[in-house]
Amino acid sequence: MSAVDIKFYEKKKSQTFYIAVALLFLVIAITVGLYYYSYTQTNTIQENQITLEQVNTSISEIQQDEKIQIYSVYAKNRPLFKTLADASKIPSMVNHLKRVFTIQWVNYKWFSYNDWKVQMELSLETNDSGYAYEKVTKFLKNYRANEEALFTIDQISSFSWYDRMNFSADLTLKTQ
Repeated sequence: MSAVDIKFYEKKKSQTFYIAVALLFLVIAITVGLYYYSYTQTNTIQENQITLEQVNTSISEIQQDEKIQIYSVYAKNRPLFKTLADASKIPSMVNHLKRVFTIQWVNYKWFSYNDWKVQMELSLETNDSGYAYEKVTKFLKNYRANEEALFTIDQISSFSWYDRMNFSADLTLKTQ
């Protein structure tokens, strides 16, 4: 019979034991670390929830202020208020049209403004500076090309002509 070396098996058993114990301590250390991380995250979340509740309470108090409510309504409807303000600048519109008519040598007989639209009766006459129809064409072309024009020319509803060209035009206020 041959003799089996028992020391080899005993040495192997002790190595496995030490590896198992080391893994156990590693798992315990990781578990403690994860528990501590979870605990700190839970505390941070609770602190943030308390802060959020305080901020929401402050916002509710601010929203109850009448000045803030008025500004909120204004902010929501700002484009409408801007359009209405632009439409109510009648003196500046009249001055604009007078300036344009003076530059283009256009005579106006009458005009009316209603609901963002201007209706007017205009006339140009043939003289040394050119024929009336050329002046009308030049006026319409220049005004439509003018980036500072307050109105768009919608249509020429009627015209008559001999040495003086009379025409009716409809203009619509531009909105930004």
